[in-house]
Amino acid sequence: MNKVAVRLTIIFFTIISIYSCKDKSNEEVSAPTAADVTAIETTLTNFSNAIATVDSTTLRKLTSPNFVLLDEGKDYDYPLMLQQIKTVHNMGTMTRKPQMFRTVIHKDVAWSYYQVLVNFRTQQKSIDLSLLESAVLEKTTEGWLIVMMNTAPQTVK
Repeated sequence: MNKVAVRLTIIFFTIISIYSCKDKSNEEVSAPTAADVTAIETTLTNFSNAIATVDSTTLRKLTSPNFVLLDEGKDYDYPLMLQQIKTVHNMGTMTRKPQMFRTVIHKDVAWSYYQVLVNFRTQQKSIDLSLLESAVLEKTTEGWLIVMMNTAPQTVK
């Protein structure tokens, strides 16, 4: 084989190698389908309502086995989160209204962030809060399950 043929072969395989290593992550992120967005928002809304009513069956159904909640710098697994919710619920009643969802889907993983308006009532007073929550969800055969959630007080701009 002559030197020109060897060089052309090397150049050809180099070009193919470079092209195959090209970052395709942007190609894989697609616009979320309306059905998936609706399913994700419904999951997050149902989760929020289940927190407000301490519905442990729904909370368990909507979370993955390795679920974690990050709340103002503390991490809670499912049992610890449920214990904390029950403690708060024993002091009064709560309503939660998630709104203004922003969601991105990448294959079977989605992340969403949204505002939650919270009203907590005791016999003595009513407290209104605005929270910023974010969640990572995984699409499974059971639907979209929450893997991780982060919640923090929302600052006023």
